[in-house]
Amino acid sequence: MSIYQANLAKVEEEHNSVLEISKIIQSVLRMLRNRRNNNFLPISVREQLRDNDEAESISNEFFSVYKACEDYMMEWMIHLTSIFLDHSARLYHIIIWQHQLCDSRFNPASIPFKDYQWEPILID
Repeated sequence: MSIYQANLAKVEEEHNSVLEISKIIQSVLRMLRNRRNNNFLPISVREQLRDNDEAESISNEFFSVYKACEDYMMEWMIHLTSIFLDHSARLYHIIIWQHQLCDSRFNPASIPFKDYQWEPILID
């Protein structure tokens, strides 16, 4: 699965932001889903399966690998979403603090900020 390996190598590069890593993971997820939905098998695998009596079960196992990879990548997305939201919440509080320093009449309680249960959203 070269798409998986090549893109994970990009994730491991230095100086990637959370958003850059998220885009890479979303790209991999899209490719994996497309391959699974289109029943994609590499040509070399198809050639080997032509004369095999267990071709269907082997193909199903191959597609289950796509699903396992998707599940793994979704775990990454959930973690990245958590990191991003934590960073956003900190930034939000810094902005309020700076605004409060500039305007003594500012009431930070007037700005609603709630904790939500977030799930990653894939951008197609």
